[in-house]
Amino acid sequence: RHLFAKIAAGKNMMGTSVGNLTALLPQMQEFAFPSLLALPGLGGGMESASAAEVRGLLLAVNIFEVVVNGVVSYLNARSRATQLTPSLRSVYDEHAFEQFQKYSKENGVISFISSSISFFLSILFLLFAVFGEVDRLVVDTLTSVSGGHWLAVHPITVGVCFYLSLQLLMTLITLPISLYKTFAIEEKYGFNKMTIGLYFADMAKSFLLGIVIGFPLYAVLYLVLTSGEGERVWIYAWIILGAFTILLNLAYVNLILPLFNTLVKLPEGRLHREIVEAGRQAGFPVEEITVMDGSKRTTKANAFLSGFGKAKKIVLFDTLLTTFSVREMAAVVAHELGHHAYRHIYLNMVNALLQLLLFLYLLSTVIFLPAVAEAVGVKRAEGEEGIKSALHVTFYIALELLGPLSVLTSLFSHACSRLFEYQADEFSVRSYSPSPLPERVPLLKRDKADESFRASEKEKREKREGKKGEGVEKATGEKQDEQEEGEKKQTSKEKMEESVSKLMKEVETRGEVEDSDKKGQALKRALSLLSASHLDNLTPHPLYVFFHYTHPPILNRLEAIDKNVKKLM
Repeated sequence: RHLFAKIAAGKNMMGTSVGNLTALLPQMQEFAFPSLLALPGLGGGMESASAAEVRGLLLAVNIFEVVVNGVVSYLNARSRATQLTPSLRSVYDEHAFEQFQKYSKENGVISFISSSISFFLSILFLLFAVFGEVDRLVVDTLTSVSGGHWLAVHPITVGVCFYLSLQLLMTLITLPISLYKTFAIEEKYGFNKMTIGLYFADMAKSFLLGIVIGFPLYAVLYLVLTSGEGERVWIYAWIILGAFTILLNLAYVNLILPLFNTLVKLPEGRLHREIVEAGRQAGFPVEEITVMDGSKRTTKANAFLSGFGKAKKIVLFDTLLTTFSVREMAAVVAHELGHHAYRHIYLNMVNALLQLLLFLYLLSTVIFLPAVAEAVGVKRAEGEEGIKSALHVTFYIALELLGPLSVLTSLFSHACSRLFEYQADEFSVRSYSPSPLPERVPLLKRDKADESFRASEKEKREKREGKKGEGVEKATGEKQDEQEEGEKKQTSKEKMEESVSKLMKEVETRGEVEDSDKKGQALKRALSLLSASHLDNLTPHPLYVFFHYTHPPILNRLEAIDKNVKKLM
């Protein structure tokens, strides 16, 4: 999971020759992380470590992670505001603040339960050799079903089935908590809009997508890693994963996202013109603006910029269109264009690929050691072939051993991400100047605009509570089925286009706050509304931010925007 987190985080590939990278590997080992071959307390290092010593190290890694996360989460809970101070009133009113308190506490409890279960399962998996049992079950089943056919019992087939079996097992174990969080907590506070059917459909699609992408990727990686090319094999594996990362980013919006959501082009109108103008002012022409049916799953609003080069796309959640004004949405888009202007997408890609290279090299000190597989109950014949046949297990366990390094690299990535958010905010403030308002668009005082937003949020909550009080029709799916029966003639895209068209009529004449024409004010209001509608924690502990936040806390961002505005005066 750590490895694929690194893959998913990247955006570009840095060109460096294979020969130069091979020469850099010894130096990387010196400054980046101590070699696992020389870890103290293991009788001279991993090469001579026994299965019991490797198992002890795995236990230590799990305990280290749970202690760090526990301490940081506790400090964050203690840091949560209990009174509505003047600075918090810029985001929350009394009712929203009360909702935030309850929502945070309930999420904290379920998070603690989930983390505790995960920790104890990890310990039990190690102590009772569950990985070994899963491996034996996979091999025995494939042998029995195929009659021992060489293709069925090939290490690649066994490896893919092993990972799928683990994924299925962990999904079943965590399913009750996931269902409770989605259909109890998120439902209670008006965020969830998923049906049970959609929930399991998403799960099935993700599982099948993992097979379609994972099988060939693992097959290629296995063949490369077992090719006997020595040190260079990790460079080749890195090149393959790097190419896969680039292709995944290019294909995400056009091929992967449509499997789960419906996307349509933003119709012509005031919002379209304002976004195009924001792009012109920023010096980055906007070629395609897409609206996604985020409301299919949640009421939370969002927007993002995906891809790079000519393949980049701006994607707006339709939930953004339901509440936000044109200037506020344009300011958010200008923020996303700031990421493009500062080359954040490319920098994230370089960062992810360099981290991936480091992980792959360090894996080479562990992955072919028999003691690693034996530590989790997996036994194979001695010799090179036996080690190769257990590669899927040692690969997984080696990533667990690198858990502390994963924490360190994520700290660096999160720090970069927070810096990038400040830079994108600064770009939006500097580059975006709202267009004059048409006569039909009213100018609202801030308190009236706030009342309108709160009334909208209250209406959403009441609708959700009303549906829940009618016998949880959404969960049973009865009303949904009747609705779907009458809409079969319309495709999902046609329904989405009709929905967006209706929203755009409202957006055209939606009022703007009286000071929204001033630098930075539209962005400040948009960020405040996003935080309020998401019930965000406005006072997280600095250590929790350091470990977990990819975006700066909202109050810090609002303060930074004010400083940027003063610089422009």
